[in-house]
Amino acid sequence: MDKTAPDMEPVRYVQIDETLCNGCVLCMKACPTKAIRIKEDRLAEIQGYCIDCGECARVCPRGAVAAVRGNDFDLSESGEYIVSPSTTLYTQFGEDVLPNDILLGL
Repeated sequence: MDKTAPDMEPVRYVQIDETLCNGCVLCMKACPTKAIRIKEDRLAEIQGYCIDCGECARVCPRGAVAAVRGNDFDLSESGEYIVSPSTTLYTQFGEDVLPNDILLGL
């Protein structure tokens, strides 16, 4: 029995709305892995270097970069679900809000 995972595209927890981008490059400057590229004054792509930290979404004044919810995993046989929140969720709160408080609020 082969238990290898099917080929899947990596899930991005950061999404781009190019229509809102004005090319200010704040997201590009904030990105710790330099994954963001600006082309023709528009946010063009988030490359494979992205670690889903959410810094780009945090600094974008126009909301062109946004954090999205993580996937729900179906554990049909057990009848339970595991929800994995996006790491970008934590960047949307101040330093005084602890990660456990965020999880308890879900």
